[in-house]
Amino acid sequence: MTPLLAAGLLVYFVPAIACRAPVRNLIVRLIRPDVAGRLQIDSVHAGWFKPLEAQGVRYRSDRTELTADLVRSDRTLLDLIKTPTNWGHVQITAPRLTVETSGPASIVRSHTLATHPSSPVPAPAPVHDLVPAATTELAPKRNQDRPVTVEIEATHGTLTVVDRAAGTEWVARDLDFQLDAPASDERASVRLQARTGDRETTAHFSAHGIAQWPLRSGPDALVEGHVDLVGVNSAVATNLLSLAGVLRPERQGRPIQPQLAGAATGTIDLRSGADGRIEARTNLEIQDCSFRDPPSGFEWSSPTLSLSAITSHRSDTLRIDSLRLRGQDLGIEATGTVTDLRGEARADLTGFTQCDWHALELHMRSILSEEIRLSGKERRPWHLHGPLRGRSLAQVAGLVEVQIATRLDSVRAGDFEFGPIELTAHCRDGAVQFEPIETPFQGGQVTAQPSVRLVGDLPVLTLAPGRVLDRAVIDPKLCDWLLRYVDPLVATSGSLRGQLSLEIDQLEIPLTRDGARHGSLEGRLLLDGVEFTPGKSLQEIFTTAGIHADSNLQTSHAIAIRLENGRVYHSGLALPIRDGEVTLDGWVGLDRTLSIRVSLPLTEQMLGKDKRLYRLLRGQRIEVPVTGTLDHVRVNEDAFAQNIQRLIQIAVRDSLGNDDPLRGLLRRALR
Repeated sequence: MTPLLAAGLLVYFVPAIACRAPVRNLIVRLIRPDVAGRLQIDSVHAGWFKPLEAQGVRYRSDRTELTADLVRSDRTLLDLIKTPTNWGHVQITAPRLTVETSGPASIVRSHTLATHPSSPVPAPAPVHDLVPAATTELAPKRNQDRPVTVEIEATHGTLTVVDRAAGTEWVARDLDFQLDAPASDERASVRLQARTGDRETTAHFSAHGIAQWPLRSGPDALVEGHVDLVGVNSAVATNLLSLAGVLRPERQGRPIQPQLAGAATGTIDLRSGADGRIEARTNLEIQDCSFRDPPSGFEWSSPTLSLSAITSHRSDTLRIDSLRLRGQDLGIEATGTVTDLRGEARADLTGFTQCDWHALELHMRSILSEEIRLSGKERRPWHLHGPLRGRSLAQVAGLVEVQIATRLDSVRAGDFEFGPIELTAHCRDGAVQFEPIETPFQGGQVTAQPSVRLVGDLPVLTLAPGRVLDRAVIDPKLCDWLLRYVDPLVATSGSLRGQLSLEIDQLEIPLTRDGARHGSLEGRLLLDGVEFTPGKSLQEIFTTAGIHADSNLQTSHAIAIRLENGRVYHSGLALPIRDGEVTLDGWVGLDRTLSIRVSLPLTEQMLGKDKRLYRLLRGQRIEVPVTGTLDHVRVNEDAFAQNIQRLIQIAVRDSLGNDDPLRGLLRRALR
């Protein structure tokens, strides 16, 4: 064999030799010696005049895995030898990219969108954190003299973002990707689109932009970009609301995220500045939006939520130039900064809120009675300062300082109306302290300084000690709403008039629908110049006892009240009558049951008009038990008679000697 023939055969078989696994692995290392991870190729087909083709391509690093059934280039081996920096047109069929985001930098918490397109899905991480190693590490190394030229087209791909710690994943399917890196530029144009829901839905997103070439990770990787969203699950919206990773709370060592559900439609524009700053302009509208914080159980929803924002991100700082959220019943505007994004995420934000309190009622039914109605639409300022990271929203509330104001035009509670009410609150150390509230009520004045503190994840309302209600005019409405729970025998009387005041020593009420049943209160109800005609129950007691009372009773007394275990206990009410006074003590339950002791002066009629016995027992008092409900009061006449008999027995025993014949006579008579 001549040397020329041998050389010819060698040249002829070079493609076959280069396709052998050991040789092709060596070639890959020569092209990209700094690849971090493992690259495997099942087979390679190449020829001097035949386009390059690779099958079964797999790349894996610590947190990235990329597989493709087929990778094909229109360049031949001869073409690559002539111009090694021109990779030509590369087609990738059915690539599957999986990125694992568990770890300190991760904020992805999501579900498989293909099977649960409407389930709450927390957000993917910021764009520059998700640039996978598969693209940055496998991208051709830039040569200052001879930059690489390539056109990459990937079709029918799948992107999966996995959080193994939380056991969740976020999937985008039918992903098409294009990259064009011309020889004359150090930048590459990028286009992609993907479906994020079922095939029957139209949910999808598309994006195009310009990236640095070769591809890299970091804030300067993307020069500029534009994203279009159509009905995409709220993973994107959650990402924006979490301020690029600001809200990444942890509970019991596992990162969690408040859940936002809905279908987002809109645009996001990104631009990278020369100083490494990423600027973003966002305009989104989320349909059927709902928000839920799992630890506290707080929920909020709106048929639509619009979001517009201008933000910039540099290093570990997020600057918000403009942020506007508009829902059906709530609007929020904000500007400011969030620093230490990888640490405490300390925020310094100011802005305005505008609430439609009437519409917000629907979201507050867990703590508001059905009888309460709110109104008001004032726009007021707010300020927030402090760290935004914690195990739950409740814990975050204990770390930040917030000052916020609002106004209620009116508050209706049954037949009563309060307002207008100015509310200014300071949130610090997990408690919300309100400025004193003053508003007219029933011809009098309400003055209160409420505060709300968290006990676990449960908000509890407290009031500062003092007179919270001053000289309110008593009428039938006030009797039915308040006074009948303090003393129903008076509240149900006729022609009730006068004034009452309420002083609070201590009050704690959990802000839940049944919070009053688990709350506590101590204070006094002050009756001033109260006049009334005895009602049916009192008149029945007076008649049975033989008490002569005026048709119009008057009293001015302080009644001690106490709320405990769903019952309002009262003591100290005294009603003047001709022969002394009648006192009432007992309780009325919030379930409308009652138990009251009416203490009466002993009368001659109670003793069968026995004057001798009356002289013996003069000055004694007898109790009449009253039970039942507010709607059906029952005077226990049997117990009344037994109490009289017991009183007589005790008095006779103490006043007569053992040998007195009257003692034996009375003992036999009272058996």
